[in-house]
Amino acid sequence: MLRLHSRTGFLAVIALLLLAGPMTPTSAQEATSTAGGLTILGSDESFAGVTRGEWSARWAQWAFSLPPEANPNFDPTGEQCGYGQSGPVFFLPAAFVPEPYDRTCVVPAGTALYIAVGGASCTTVEPPPYFGRNEEELRACAAAQAYTVPHQITIDGQDVPNLEAYRTNSPLFTMTFEEDNFLGVPPGVALSVAEGASLLIAPPPPGEYEITVTADFTDVGGEVLPGTTRVIVEVPQVSEPAASPEAATPVASPVATVPCSVEPRSVAEVGDIWASLAASPVATHGGHAGSSMADLPQGEPVDPATIAVIESVVQQSWACSRTDTLRAFALYTDDFLRVIAPPEAERDMALSGLEVTPAPDELTPAATVSGASEARMLPDGRVGALVTVTQPDGFPTVIFYVLEQQPDGRWLIDEEIFVQ
Repeated sequence: MLRLHSRTGFLAVIALLLLAGPMTPTSAQEATSTAGGLTILGSDESFAGVTRGEWSARWAQWAFSLPPEANPNFDPTGEQCGYGQSGPVFFLPAAFVPEPYDRTCVVPAGTALYIAVGGASCTTVEPPPYFGRNEEELRACAAAQAYTVPHQITIDGQDVPNLEAYRTNSPLFTMTFEEDNFLGVPPGVALSVAEGASLLIAPPPPGEYEITVTADFTDVGGEVLPGTTRVIVEVPQVSEPAASPEAATPVASPVATVPCSVEPRSVAEVGDIWASLAASPVATHGGHAGSSMADLPQGEPVDPATIAVIESVVQQSWACSRTDTLRAFALYTDDFLRVIAPPEAERDMALSGLEVTPAPDELTPAATVSGASEARMLPDGRVGALVTVTQPDGFPTVIFYVLEQQPDGRWLIDEEIFVQ
């Protein structure tokens, strides 16, 4: 699913492995199979109401959403396995580095395992050969760049045969690239299509499982570098709650869950905002880059009612981003939407992608938003506060949100600054 091409200075790696030759079409794997006592779902089988192709799109969105220093796919130890993960399926991190390694991942009980075996994705913002201007070109690109794999996968010592039979392709989906993303493409929204082989394993019973991938990596100079990836998957036994609530360690109080209830922006409205970019200079705000506490905007304390507004808007933004991009966009100011606008050449395709936003995924738990702290009124009239957003896997991210009040009284997110 991933190419780290020479522009990034890394070896070219696709998903778990660099694939070495054209993949020949095979029939879909319709029935379940087993290996090492685990059940592997057929490529035509859905899980939690989501098809294999849709899971491959979600894997790509997750894999590209985190910077290298916080990206599980760059971590050889497994300490970061759960970063950015939530919901009924756990994405087993791929190897974005070519060196052999041992990794241990703790997988929440009751979740399925998704393993990206190999393939390619193409976008509307990357250079050739991973570029396409529309869905037809993206599909042709992904099919052409998907490869077969000279490798072996075992689960607790038992081979998984006929891996090519698990090849699928994704629907058209959107990708959001932040500033300084590791592919080196412009920040903004892009369209993408992925194609390749993947394994979807039904929720494993509690226990420890060894998954070994043996493959030949090929560097950009053509030299074959044999390597073995060994992943220990630990699924904990779910324990009973402590008998004495008083003995529990207190945690920060979360904000009550707020459903995504805002009216969505229209595709035409977003298009008009992006089209106005040249005529309406955008401030350098928009954030996304890491910042220290000392560098955050300063201001005067605000009242509890304003803090409650900040918490509610942030909670809704996370709930909406999980289900409907156009509703999430309704919680951003026009200037913030201009900040994340894709390059002009890709805007029409990005707008088309907004029209194919998937149906709300109610099976995916929402992130938990802690109470805002360090809330302040900024000199320019905006308000800001530190908010800790914790994914269901327990990984917290501290973000300084800046909100601006609109003429109709609504407060919208105008800036996000990730705190290091």
